[in-house]
This record gives sequence, C-alpha cells and structure tokens, in this order.
Amino acid sequence: MKKWELWQLIGHMIDEGWQPCGGSWKHPDGAIVDLNADDVSKRPYWHQLAERQQTPPTTNPPEHWGKKVSSS
Repeated sequence: MKKWELWQLIGHMIDEGWQPCGGSWKHPDGAIVDLNADDVSKRPYWHQLAERQQTPPTTNPPEHWGKKVSSS
C-alpha cells in the first residue's frame, strides 16, 4: 500500500471533523494531538497516525480544497 503524505493525512483529518487548535489538531471527541511530536520510537506522531489508516491515500487533493466556502 502506498504511504500517506502529511498533506493527505491532514486533508483526511479535516474531512473527519478535526480542527486546527493552537498548533495542534483537535478531534471531534475532544482529543488534542500534536502531529509533529515524536512518538516513543522518536518518529513524528503523524507517521503513526498515517500507518493506522485502512484506505490508501488519494493522489491529488480533493476538489473542494482551496475553494472558498460561502457563509450563508
């Protein structure tokens, strides 16, 4: 399976409801994660999150990325 890139993981997280939170990311259940923190094996934590994904990453960003969302 192809490895996830950081931008793909962040896009997936946003689609799942994660929100930026003061340099970290906040899950809808309230958990806060720093993707750049090192895990116990001294790798960036985002590598561990990417390895947990069950689906392969997309090659290109989704169409809605970068488009302005109209506020109604």
